[in-house]
Formats: sequence, structure tokens, C-alpha cells
Amino acid sequence: MLRIAYIVPSLAPLGPVIVVRNLVERMVAHGHECVVFYFDERDNAMEFPCETRHISFWRREDFSGFDWVHAHCFRPMVYAARLKGGRKMVTMHSYLFTEYRYSLGRSLGWLFARFTMMVAAGYDQVAVLSEDAKRHYSRWIPEEKLQVCYNGVDITRKPSEEVKAALAKDELIVEGFKGEGVLIGCICELVKIKNLDTMVSALALLPNEYKLLLVGSGADEKALKELAKRLGLEERVLFLGFREEAHRLFPLVDIYAMTSRSEGFCLALVEAAMYGKRIVCADIPGMREKFSEEEVTYFDVDSPQELAEAVLTANEHPEKGERAKAVAEERFSTERMYEGYEGVYARKV
Repeated sequence: MLRIAYIVPSLAPLGPVIVVRNLVERMVAHGHECVVFYFDERDNAMEFPCETRHISFWRREDFSGFDWVHAHCFRPMVYAARLKGGRKMVTMHSYLFTEYRYSLGRSLGWLFARFTMMVAAGYDQVAVLSEDAKRHYSRWIPEEKLQVCYNGVDITRKPSEEVKAALAKDELIVEGFKGEGVLIGCICELVKIKNLDTMVSALALLPNEYKLLLVGSGADEKALKELAKRLGLEERVLFLGFREEAHRLFPLVDIYAMTSRSEGFCLALVEAAMYGKRIVCADIPGMREKFSEEEVTYFDVDSPQELAEAVLTANEHPEKGERAKAVAEERFSTERMYEGYEGVYARKV
């Protein structure tokens, strides 16, 4: 039996924390002991099948009884790097130089990313989410420390009563908006790196029966609404806002669009695949490694015209959705993720 400490920013249902929850569920199911440590208290905290402990970034805890300390995201990584003794691991959930450039600006983003690389290089093991990411990070981190561990997705978990009640209301809204049209769905933060302005611009090139559902919130929401208004698309774009377990709306979606300029993995993409949805995907690093053109339809990330054409093509090929579903269920289950990480934890370092 292994004893693993996971450190996350909070227990809020955000991508990296959802991944940790999924991993912890499988670890516990296989008889391992886990404790999840977190910094920030949030009202929408997820439940974990193990002990959770609120800690301060400025106070050191005793982790000597754990086989591994596994950090996720920037603050947990910096915090765990200062701990004495024990084996330490960190998961890189994105391409940080690109992510920080969009969120912090070119100069400050590069400095933060470079600092993060220095911290990560001191860890015993560094998990990345694709072979492409492994090649990318090998410029700053010794290759023998880099381990590819795909994320795992579970769409079968029973929703809480609160989520079911909210879902029932949202379904009515989305069904009324969709009508007899073709619904394109995007589930993500509404921020620049997600490239949703290209999706909105592409919608203007599609027939009127095509409509767009945006599930999420973020700094770009106002700009996206202004763009939709400027293009005369106010009646064809629905801004639903952030929703917990948003994947439960996928049965109402015809086509899922992943438009990001950079993604480490993209949980929503895999969720859409598990629902058998037709998918259009930006042709960015790491994506073709997960799904081929036999399963999804790729487009140039900078081209609204290509995106519009990809949507039309995807709509004509529902069989791609079934192929994507088969790939997702085989390669990206939570059990497969467990097998990957358990193999890393078992290494002698």
C-alpha cells in the first residue's frame, strides 16, 4: 500500500483538481491511502473519498509519513519544493510558456515560466500529459524525470441533488435556445487562450440553423458578447455561464468545438468524445497524439473559415463521434490514469 499526499490550490471543481479527485478515487479503490491538502477555502468544494486538510502556504506541514508528495499547479509546486526529505512529484497540466504569455504578458509570462521550470527540475518526477509535452519540457527538465501520464475522465458519476436541479433548469434553457437547429458547444474558461473569438467569427460563416452554446465564465466574456452583437449573432449565441459538471449538457450538443491555442490535455474534449459527440479540434501540439483525423475534424487555429468548414464536415460524419468514443473509453478512463500514475509511484528514485 502507498501513502500519497496531494497538494492542490483548492477543492473547487477546476480542471487540475478534478483530475486529482478522479485519481484519488481510483487510488483509494485500489487500497492506497491518500490525503489531499489545499490552500483556499471555496463554497463549491468537491467531495473526496479521503481525508482533506486545509493548510497555509506560509506554514510547513509534516509530510514525512508519505511515500510521495504530489503537487498540482503553481503554488502547490513552490510549496512542496521547500519540503525536506521524501519523494516529490509534480504534474504539468499545460504548456506553461504559452499559458503564462496569454495570462501575464510576454515578458512577465516568460519569467514566471522559466522560474517554474527551475522549480520543477528539482522534483524527483514530473508528469506531463502527452509525448509532445515530454519533448517540449525536456529542454528544461532532465528527460529521465519526465513521465507521460494521460488524464482520466469519468462521466458516469451520479450527480448531487443540487446539480440535478440546476441541470433540469439548464436543459430547458438550452432546448429552447437550440430549437430545431444544430448546436455547437464549448465548455471552457472565457479567456484569450481559448480562442473563442475565432469560434464566434466562424459562426457568422455558417448557416443560420447553427447555434453556439458557451459554458463558462472569464475575462473575455464581455468582449465575446460585443463581438457576437457586432456580427449580428446575438440570437445564435447563448452564454450560459459557469456550470459544475457541465458535461451533463452534452446530450443536447451536436458538435463539440475545442478552439484553444494551447491545451495540455482538455478534459472537456475527452468528455465530449465519451458521449460520442462529433468533434472539431484546433490543430495544436499534443492533440493528434490523442485523437486522429479518423475520430475528430481538425482545423487551423487561426482560421474562422477553416473552423466553419470543419463544423460542416463534422456534422456530416457522425461515425467519427463513435470512433472517438471508443478511443476515449480505452485510453482515457480513470483506471488507465491510475495505472499510469501507480507505475510512476512504484519507481525507485
